[in-house]
Amino acid sequence: MGSGVTISAVLIGLLRSESVCEGLACSTATFGGRPVLTLVFAVLGTAGLLVSALFTRGLTRVGARQLWQVVPAGVVTAASVIGAVVVLVVAVLIVLAASFAAFVVFALIGDRK
Repeated sequence: MGSGVTISAVLIGLLRSESVCEGLACSTATFGGRPVLTLVFAVLGTAGLLVSALFTRGLTRVGARQLWQVVPAGVVTAASVIGAVVVLVVAVLIVLAASFAAFVVFALIGDRK
């Protein structure tokens, strides 16, 4: 639920700002440049999970009857944040690759002396 609230807050800020969200990272995080669609998914998924939590004692007593509500709400919430997660993972991988490359370069330079 926290991820849905977080992505909703970021998207509301993005929609209210005058700057334009462009580029591959923005396109990936917002379903191809559609922040309103991503916001709708995040709000609906989070609201569904919150309603489910009210009727299932914090999702601890989910039976077969409540499962029809919890699973789709979870899937919609996950779908709303998956683009942002992909952007974050790619950024981390780029930083790790650059760190490894710097380590290799400095290790080779250090061996010359």
